[in-house]
Amino acid sequence: MIRGPDIRAVPFHKLFTRILTISLFIAGALVIIGWIFDVSVLRFGLSLYVVIGIVLFAAMVLCTALLLEKRYNERKLIEKELKTLNESLEHRIAERTLILTMINKELERENEERKRAEQSLCESEERYRSFVENAQDVIFTLAADGTITSLNQAFETITGWSRDHWLYKNFNPLLHPEDRAVALQFLYLVLQGETLPTFELRISNKSNNYLTGEFKVAPLIKEGSVIGILGIARNITERKHAEKILRESENKYRLLLENLPQRIFYKDKNSLYISCNENFARDFHIKPDEVFGKTDYDFFPKELADRYRSDDKRIINSGQRESKEDSYIKDGNELIVQMIRTPIRDGKGAIVGILGSALDITEKVALEKEAEHTYHLAALGELAAGVGHEINNPITGVINCAQILLNKSKEESKERDLARRILKEGDRIARIVHSLLSIARSGSSGKSIIGIHEILPDALTLTEVQLRKEGIKLKLDVPDSLPKVQVNPQLIQQVFLNLINNARYALNQKYTEAHENKILEVRGEEMKIEDLPHVKITFCDYGTGIPNSIRDKLLNPFFTTKPSGKGTGLGLSINHTIIRDHGGKLVINSIEGKFTKIAIILPAKS
Repeated sequence: MIRGPDIRAVPFHKLFTRILTISLFIAGALVIIGWIFDVSVLRFGLSLYVVIGIVLFAAMVLCTALLLEKRYNERKLIEKELKTLNESLEHRIAERTLILTMINKELERENEERKRAEQSLCESEERYRSFVENAQDVIFTLAADGTITSLNQAFETITGWSRDHWLYKNFNPLLHPEDRAVALQFLYLVLQGETLPTFELRISNKSNNYLTGEFKVAPLIKEGSVIGILGIARNITERKHAEKILRESENKYRLLLENLPQRIFYKDKNSLYISCNENFARDFHIKPDEVFGKTDYDFFPKELADRYRSDDKRIINSGQRESKEDSYIKDGNELIVQMIRTPIRDGKGAIVGILGSALDITEKVALEKEAEHTYHLAALGELAAGVGHEINNPITGVINCAQILLNKSKEESKERDLARRILKEGDRIARIVHSLLSIARSGSSGKSIIGIHEILPDALTLTEVQLRKEGIKLKLDVPDSLPKVQVNPQLIQQVFLNLINNARYALNQKYTEAHENKILEVRGEEMKIEDLPHVKITFCDYGTGIPNSIRDKLLNPFFTTKPSGKGTGLGLSINHTIIRDHGGKLVINSIEGKFTKIAIILPAKS
């Protein structure tokens, strides 16, 4: 089916034109027909169509005017919009122009900066190249397979090899055969991304000698992957040689230092120990390197440590070397040492510490004191001998005269009683003189076989008056039947006197007046040690006793519990030496506050 054109799709003015055209065509046709047939109807129709045409024409004119007005308005609107769009476009063009100008300036600035960066990079690269080429250490790079990819001038200077000789060759043949496996292991670790500490390898120079190098390496990374190694090698051959010589020298001097009898130590200016020799460390049961950072308070009692630190401060302040006799504690025992402290200075002359040495002179001082003591005893003996001889002659006359008076006086007479008293006191004076003369002969007498009951009375004769005066009761149980001993009687008598005087002191410290327990007992008995006969003499007092804390120190020279001026600390030490020299033992048993028993055990002589 054929369809006509869709009127709705035709514009209004075109539709109107078409209708007018058709109407005019019809009106024209009617006019022509009316003229031909002269029919009035046709004239009317023609008139009607003319009117219609006129109306339609007027309508068309009106529509055309309206259409033109509408189009004019639309055009004005479009022009306005175009003007607005033009203004907006000009504004946007201005903005874009401004932005483009700014971008252009930024690009120019960036271009300038890039040029400067490139120039700086070139300069930096030139400086780096100059640095690498003029470095004193070898700077190198290796590929992942160990091929040498670059070397600086120092390689040629140090090894004598030409760089071209080793470039793009494997580095391993350059190394000492014993170091090659280690070097390959290091290469593998670095390629795995690990950071290695500084290490040493030996490399061959052109003269086929091996140089020791200190190596520091790092991975070469490109785009996140390790592609090789960058390394620096420093020639430390001379340093290693110097270290070897220094080590040998140090070992030599340390051997000398460790074999010296002195205890040697080094402190900083704050009195902190830095080092010491084996002798010093051995006293405190530590190793020499364990002394570092410790103070005197770690080794010595506070009082002694305070004194040591005061001495250190004085030496640092004065800058003078000092040598003196000082106390020293070893295993709880007090020793006498010759302490020498010397200030140590640095290169600028500033005092940085103290070097000290301590030589044990306890035995030397003891021998000197003992010699002095012996000298005093000898002098006292000479004095006693002189006094004894001077007293002995007149007392003999007094005794003889008293005996004559006794013989001639009557029984129960006053004269006889006086004569008896004179004889008794004269005999006592004679015994005292005899004891003094025995001590005086102690330096020259040798050993003899004698009974203890023959030695003890002389010692008691010299102390019995003092014992009685102090209210001390003396209990003796020394049988005459004890086996005899081979001894120097005067030295053994000296031991007995010392033990009696120690007992007196302990009893008087506990009991200032007479007391039922203020007793000194002396007992003698026979005993066997390993089936051999011995004689044991025990001196027992019920005085202050001896504290457990000092019992191990009693036989040390110069150790005493008595106040200054009351004792030298040599008594028991000398007693121990005398008894030891006689092949015997001196045994001490005591409970603090209750009693003290000191036993002398001497081998019996058949």
